[in-house]
Amino acid sequence: TLPEDKRQISSITYADDLNLLTDNLHKLKHQAKKVCAYTTWGHLIVNHKKTTVTGALHGTLPKQPYDDECLRLQLDNIQIQDKAVTYHHPKSPFRHLGVLLTMNLDYKPQLKATMEQLRQAATALKNCRASSAQKMRTLKSSLRAAVSHVLTVSPFSHPEIK
Repeated sequence: TLPEDKRQISSITYADDLNLLTDNLHKLKHQAKKVCAYTTWGHLIVNHKKTTVTGALHGTLPKQPYDDECLRLQLDNIQIQDKAVTYHHPKSPFRHLGVLLTMNLDYKPQLKATMEQLRQAATALKNCRASSAQKMRTLKSSLRAAVSHVLTVSPFSHPEIK
């Protein structure tokens, strides 16, 4: 087993979603070069509309880790395939694998989105002409699955989901 300080994940990948995680700017630029090399080798084109960079300055600015000005200065020049990657504020939610995440681990945007999704689904079910049995099947299959997916990564408290 690796010691705790050596346990790191440098990327989280699923299908065509990729996250590069590093603890400093130099390593981030190195990871970006790896992406460029891989996409060149594989004749792939990065979708720059869906490509963003964000960060947190816990190591270099621990009292203001989400300082927008400092982050922009460091991250505005990150490039992939000779195009600048769009800077994304660390407190703004982004969607990854269907879940809204933030760099400061604020799960309120996901809770709000989940509650809105459930409200809309409940209204649609209430107003549809399906039988009660069909409505229950929909609740058990679709809605339960959607909420279960979110709950695996979003630590809502009991009062929040009550």
